[in-house]
Amino acid sequence: MKKLIYIILGVGMLATSCKKDFLEINNTPNDATDATPQAVLTGALSGTATLVCNTWQTYGAWTVGYWAKSNVVSGYNTYRTYNYTSATEQGVWNQSYNNLMDYEFIEKKAAALTRHEYFIAMAKIMKAYVYQQVIDQYGNIPYSEALKGKANLTPAYDNGITIYEDLIKQLDAAKKIIDDTDPDNTIHVGNEDILFDGDLDRWKQLANTVKLRLLIRQSRVAARLAYITPLLTALAADPDGFLDEDAVVNPGYLRTEGKQNPFWNRYYMDAAGSAATEHDYVMPTSYGVAKVDHERGVAIFGSTAASGVDLGDLNPPDATPFGAASIFRSYNQPVVIFQVSELKFLLAESVQELGINFGKTAKAFYEEGVAESFYYLMTSPAMIAYNGFDDRATIYDELVEPYLTSEEVDADWEFSPNKLKAIATQKWISMYLINSLEAWNEYRRTGYPNIPSSLESIKPGQLPSRLLYPQTEESYNAANLVKQGKIDQFTSKIFWDVN
Repeated sequence: MKKLIYIILGVGMLATSCKKDFLEINNTPNDATDATPQAVLTGALSGTATLVCNTWQTYGAWTVGYWAKSNVVSGYNTYRTYNYTSATEQGVWNQSYNNLMDYEFIEKKAAALTRHEYFIAMAKIMKAYVYQQVIDQYGNIPYSEALKGKANLTPAYDNGITIYEDLIKQLDAAKKIIDDTDPDNTIHVGNEDILFDGDLDRWKQLANTVKLRLLIRQSRVAARLAYITPLLTALAADPDGFLDEDAVVNPGYLRTEGKQNPFWNRYYMDAAGSAATEHDYVMPTSYGVAKVDHERGVAIFGSTAASGVDLGDLNPPDATPFGAASIFRSYNQPVVIFQVSELKFLLAESVQELGINFGKTAKAFYEEGVAESFYYLMTSPAMIAYNGFDDRATIYDELVEPYLTSEEVDADWEFSPNKLKAIATQKWISMYLINSLEAWNEYRRTGYPNIPSSLESIKPGQLPSRLLYPQTEESYNAANLVKQGKIDQFTSKIFWDVN
């Protein structure tokens, strides 16, 4: 019997991990003389995880309608008004480029050594993953002249489309390196790989999955179809396939200050067991509470009776803060950097909107995406205790199938006249505070679901389209920055944004 009113997830002890120094990384790897690819890889992957669950997540959560300010705090003015400046979310740029520098070091150092080919491939794949997110927030960015450290402190900007095309080439090159390397005559990657533990097949699957995202991101632009369609067709025939489970990073988070999962540490509980500073500052939005079905809502909001607030409400009512269930699981929860549910929705759109044959119907991929979302959210310890079951078959029978046959628009495929809207809506639900920035990207690309703008928007009824270039570029790379022209957060759209 479902008896929880407010879910609090107990936190256990973390086993000793050989990765306990995962945060102790070189901040300037390009200046290092003795670091090895092995030594930097763990920190680089951990840095990407922090970007996903903290830096990128925070920005995306405000813009994509996931949370809003509570009535116990003032501030968050930029998020509430969209009155962006060059100081807004500078971390999205600076921290992303710092992370890219780590991967650049791995790639260059591995190339200078012998028998380190797999490290080169992994670095290329992760650079493509991070670079896409930077482009998707800023458009044209430094690329061909970037990541050179002191050798070039003022890199020129490259066109976003051009970079996208090169990222696809880099992903293909990474896979070729893996395939062409003699496994008996190279250094193998071990537990320093906190993403796939050296599983090269999964690395190739990640490359294909990121490539699919890059291609579908451009698919609403008519002029790009001639480019992406043959690449998608070839990708559908690629025997390496795609991810078959979530890609997660876990460096061995500890219940120690500065070494907990960054999202948990910032928004739920500190290492001493007290509520994190910002826990009571952010609340679910009324829109989110209404949009998410009850079962996944319990898992996301941590409450069987969640209540929300509207972004921009100057006097928001009392609301239920996020509880610990599936979004906030524990201090040592892994970071999902690519959800298999997202992959399924990308495949559904490829079939439905572009007619690419990926071996199944769009409906089949769509329903698999919904199911994967339920599987992830229902298998946390709190939700297992709440529902009384934890196996996929029972989750499907008890929760997924009734939802998919509910005759509700944007849930039941057959009762959803706008298939793209249904796909995008389910993707939005599945990414709720798991990968908020990617949800924001997809909203801007598709226009779905119908996210309300802040009540305090400086352009009433309008959401922003992008970030402004950061102060660091104004200060240190102004000559190249000025060539990008005047940028407006509402009207200067990324090349794939046609809404």
